[in-house]
Amino acid sequence: MWKNISKAFLTFFILSILMMSCSTSNNIPLPADTPISVAATETAVTIFTATPEITTTGIISPKEALGQMFGKDNTFSVDGTKVEITEKNGIDYWVEINSLVCFWELKSEKCIVITSRSEGKCHICGVHIQGAIFERINKEWVLSKINLQTAFIGSFGYVSKGELIKIGDEKYAVLLRSGYGNLGYSNTHTTIIAETKESLGVVFDYFPNESQDTEWKFVSELNFYPDENNNDYYKIVITYFGTDKTGNTPPTQIYTFSGTEYVLLDEQK
Repeated sequence: MWKNISKAFLTFFILSILMMSCSTSNNIPLPADTPISVAATETAVTIFTATPEITTTGIISPKEALGQMFGKDNTFSVDGTKVEITEKNGIDYWVEINSLVCFWELKSEKCIVITSRSEGKCHICGVHIQGAIFERINKEWVLSKINLQTAFIGSFGYVSKGELIKIGDEKYAVLLRSGYGNLGYSNTHTTIIAETKESLGVVFDYFPNESQDTEWKFVSELNFYPDENNNDYYKIVITYFGTDKTGNTPPTQIYTFSGTEYVLLDEQK
């Protein structure tokens, strides 16, 4: 009996030591050239969850956001995620919520709302993108910026749901993915939408990968790094793999924020 107790105690003691060692870690500072977010090949960037704390007023609802953007007297879908708009020529169409993401920015609670309107399901049918920024002021969600012509992207009337990404220490954006293919050619398209001092719009636009049958193909990896010349926005570094239609691997590209968009470093001279 005592022998069994001794074995049990010894096992418990060893497990306790192992658990203590696993729960203890050292905070090692990252070097300056460590990427903030690393992109997997043929995808975009690491996606963040930065929803603000829920208060008694809650996060703005899709119907409230659509109402402030397009008018509260319009017809809404039952779930409140779509609104019917009538153009001046009398044609009706539906606008739907693509993404509604909320976060803290410089001690303010904000939400980016991206909406979309499809042109149909045909091969060349794109999607109209609209965007808005809402900010909580005195427990109310207030529309602070809106752009009803943010972008026109996609094919077959489709774009992916937006994803929240971090483009600065306290700066966030929405990333949209789309693609196109025809006669053996295909590409993917990445669009980043963010608020700037003056507006809300596309701040970066590029093609992560392209290919033509088996003749040529390249993919890329996008990373954000701290920018020593800009404390608010990270810089973007894109590394390419494979070859383009010239038979060469595209060179690594570095983009920095100009105040309104990301600009290729060589073009800022």
